Amino acid sequence: MEIIHNKLIIKQKVEVSEVLLGFESKNKFQILTSDNQEFLYAFEESNWFERVMFKQARSLTLKIIDKNKREVLEIKKKFAFFHPHFEVFENKQKIGEITTSGWFFKNSLDIIDRNKHVVLKGVSTFSHPWTYNIFRADGNEVNVQGTILKKFKGFGKTLFTDADHFNIDFKNIEDDELKTLVLALAFAIDLYIFER
Repeated sequence: MEIIHNKLIIKQKVEVSEVLLGFESKNKFQILTSDNQEFLYAFEESNWFERVMFKQARSLTLKIIDKNKREVLEIKKKFAFFHPHFEVFENKQKIGEITTSGWFFKNSLDIIDRNKHVVLKGVSTFSHPWTYNIFRADGNEVNVQGTILKKFKGFGKTLFTDADHFNIDFKNIEDDELKTLVLALAFAIDLYIFER
């Protein structure tokens, strides 16, 4: 998928039923450019029982479509209480995976490319849980390649919903497939970390 933008914004759509009844609904997201132009749209396909009973452990498929309603990306997650695994498909071809590799004081998720190599890591620390810096997988956590930042939406929205808002800055990531995998990483962070 071609991503010519250096920055993207993911805005989760708030469901009224989730606010009023407290039931987990299917997630829906707008993916915007930095100047607030709609770029893509994402929606969850999942089982109601799993959503209500198992929340972030549930199995799901996240479909990402363009403005012409053409599917451009699919992210699949199998049921897992611990260490979820996300598979990323473009045009029905698997282009990578997202796996967890962190511990309590440091959340870390690995981006694995189509050749099964860990190429990038998304890392947040206990002191900065809202910020995931993207590093090359060679262990060098000095040069930040990109950033995923969860934005605080205000006390009322945060208290009554789990609707999230993320900013992605690709910084030094220029390859379209890596950008696509970083976009998938942002969804994995939301669906695994912030739905807890």
